[in-house]
Amino acid sequence: MPRFETRFLTILSLAIWLLGTGSAHAFEGEQVVTAAGFPAMTKFIGGDPQQPLVVFIPGAHHTARIAYGGHPGGRDEDFLAHWLVKEGYNFLGVSYPIATRNPVMSGAYPAYNARDWGRQAAEIAKRAIDEHHLTNRIIVIGWSMGGRIAEPITEAATAAGLDVEFFVSFSATPGVTGLVSMKASFPMTASGYADRANTYPAFLKQLALENTLNGGRTIIDEQSYRNDYVGDMPVGLEGYGLHYRDGQFVRDFWADEEDFRVHDYGKLPYLATFMPNHPLDARHALTDRGNWGLLMVNKIQEDLAAAKVDLNAMEPERWFALVDLVRNAPDRLSVEITGDHFFFVGETGARQTATALKTMEARMAGFKAELKAISTVAAK
Repeated sequence: MPRFETRFLTILSLAIWLLGTGSAHAFEGEQVVTAAGFPAMTKFIGGDPQQPLVVFIPGAHHTARIAYGGHPGGRDEDFLAHWLVKEGYNFLGVSYPIATRNPVMSGAYPAYNARDWGRQAAEIAKRAIDEHHLTNRIIVIGWSMGGRIAEPITEAATAAGLDVEFFVSFSATPGVTGLVSMKASFPMTASGYADRANTYPAFLKQLALENTLNGGRTIIDEQSYRNDYVGDMPVGLEGYGLHYRDGQFVRDFWADEEDFRVHDYGKLPYLATFMPNHPLDARHALTDRGNWGLLMVNKIQEDLAAAKVDLNAMEPERWFALVDLVRNAPDRLSVEITGDHFFFVGETGARQTATALKTMEARMAGFKAELKAISTVAAK
């Protein structure tokens, strides 16, 4: 074949690939889509169409790649998505607008907030379900800062006709004011995004532990991590009361309350907690069960009130069974995974986490059935 024809076909192939992904820096299978008026980087991996769609929401300054990988030299087996699909689940990773060193999404959206985040993720999940002919059932994983999307995504998903079976916290912080510093401040980039590159060394230290727990292999090399896994982001998702307005970050905790809405217990999903056990992630190891337990039991109480369950009419045996069930919910719906903030990264933790999710799905179904059996008889 003449050289110019070969060169033309190479350029044409590259152009087609760019159109399909939106960026030369996208990993295999990724797409940049617009949903709720904003761009998002997504990756879908199909499993059993009769099984739920697991939607992974990343934490602060991270892309959803942390759950599915894709960098040069990486192994699929070191990432959670691989093992979730092995368990039969369908997987969807959704990255909010983020500016990585190797850019994938164009433009900047500094005023993007948690309501946008929830609507966007729910819309993308609905598209994936329709396109791949899945059931309407989803399980949402919120990692780290991703815990703050629990109510926004559930409200939006429910409005779209999706059934959120439950939400799983992965070393995550719920959108409760005061669980992180109320005085934190971050540098603002020229585009209006928050820059927290000073936190990356601490994250890399935790990834190094996961390397050790996986035989000393490097799961994500530092260059790939800094170039493709992390970046600058909209400050309003962070949960520190900071919001972008008129070219600056302003502190407004009530805006956080309106965005995250964890106080609207009746609109929360059922909740499960996956906790680390290493001191490198001490805050989550020590507090996640309690932080999410607060929301779990208040969600159940709100559901009982909404169903008009007459607790005073319950026979004593049923009442005390209900007390026992609700009081023990935080323990029953929590799992400890060996590792730190990245306990689900690396083959050992990724496999263990996927198996634990399958177990939790059955446990959650049993919990809901038990609660319904105890309380239905007392409903007015």
